[in-house]
Amino acid sequence: MSNNRVNEHTYILLFLRMLAGLVSIAPPLSAKTYRVPSSYCATISQALELALDGDTIAILPGTYAETLEFPDKNLTLCALDEDDGQTARPVVLQGDFNGSIVRIDTDRPVRIHLVDITVTGGRGWGGAIYCRNGILRLTRCILRDNIGVSRGGALAGEDSLVTLVDCQVYRNRAGVGAGLYGYHCQITLANSVLRDNVTTEPVPFGSGGALAVESGSAVFMEGGLLEANHAAYTGGGIQAADSQVTILNTILAGNHAASHGGAVYARRSIVALTNCTVSDNQAPGRGSSIRAHQNTTVTLENCIFWNNQAIPQPAPSPPPLALDASSTLSAAYSVMQNGPAAVCCEQDSRLVWQEGNRDLDPLFRRPGAWCKTANVAGSRLAWQKGDYHLQPASGCIDAGNSALLHPAAAADIDGDPRILGHAVDLGADEAAGAAGDLDQNDRVDLVDLLVFGLSWLSAPDEPDWNPLCDFNGDQIINLRDWAVLAEYWRRRPAAF
Repeated sequence: MSNNRVNEHTYILLFLRMLAGLVSIAPPLSAKTYRVPSSYCATISQALELALDGDTIAILPGTYAETLEFPDKNLTLCALDEDDGQTARPVVLQGDFNGSIVRIDTDRPVRIHLVDITVTGGRGWGGAIYCRNGILRLTRCILRDNIGVSRGGALAGEDSLVTLVDCQVYRNRAGVGAGLYGYHCQITLANSVLRDNVTTEPVPFGSGGALAVESGSAVFMEGGLLEANHAAYTGGGIQAADSQVTILNTILAGNHAASHGGAVYARRSIVALTNCTVSDNQAPGRGSSIRAHQNTTVTLENCIFWNNQAIPQPAPSPPPLALDASSTLSAAYSVMQNGPAAVCCEQDSRLVWQEGNRDLDPLFRRPGAWCKTANVAGSRLAWQKGDYHLQPASGCIDAGNSALLHPAAAADIDGDPRILGHAVDLGADEAAGAAGDLDQNDRVDLVDLLVFGLSWLSAPDEPDWNPLCDFNGDQIINLRDWAVLAEYWRRRPAAF
């Protein structure tokens, strides 16, 4: 399928779903709230039967061993605190690994909203949630420890719009799409975390550790984290086929594929990353970070690609970005370790190396690392979480092109404003403050010198230790840090 065809399918899907939302799912004026448990609703399933279109089911904290089959109604399920009526303590939908726990499969598009709910112990096509022909929104939900029968360990969507906001998806398993799976779906993720999801089926399946989409699907991810996901074949983080993937302000770190595409594997797709940090991903084959296959287009802007490795290390080590079969990669204003040599182009593929790219250590505060303790995948080293914020002396600060910022990316991964200096920073983090500006008054002056002096020659766990003064991240405050302070002495942000 051509990229134009992917776009056509995506836009048709979006148009139909938006039209359905305008025409058929407006809630009634007299929406009602049902409490569970109560004298008239002992279970959530009973409340689903009683509720009318547009009603809310408010669930008190506790564990509910129920399988929910949603009727042809637009409904909201939310957790309530027993004391003050505010969402607070957990509501857990607990399965026994005998079918999907939440099923949405209706004749017309329905709008379902789940708020502050944990779903665990499901097993099916979509272990926790299966959604067909729905408009599903999850807010502050947790999907964990579910098993997908072939597809979608946590969630499988078909012909649906699925949105996750402030959600966590972890320790799920499936053959394809251990976290999330979409077939002809639009999946939107905002400030959500997908980690420690593992595909289990052997070659040629076992793809998409965190997320797999195909057949005209579209993914939009902003302000998130894809970390420590594992694929038994390709796409440790993301697998995309005949789809479109847009990722902003996101960290992709510590993902692993047993074959190709440690972070992303894409086939006949369009992939765009803006202000993303892609680091410490692994795959033994070509593309330890990204593998683009069969007429795939990849665009990288204001990104950081660092320390993505072919493990076990072959000789010679293949480049971390690999293109074949008429694929194209365009990179601008990004840190690319080893420069253009980081990209392998085969079979009429093409690299477009634009201005602003550089090869320098981004100086993360504490990169993640692989340790020798066996993990859930059983076939690779375990991942030790890192800190991918930029150190004050990082050359990635103010090194981006602000004109390339996506309209939806006004803030970084922490919610900080995207431009704090004279230009946008590279990667997912917008560094707060400049090197040496310890009191955040937009000037490196005597106050900063005093603060620095109080921590002189200190190290972690000592009483005078101040991590803000460790500009180069070597765990001791010494002459190297003094040199950074001196470089920025009496300079204001516009000069940084």
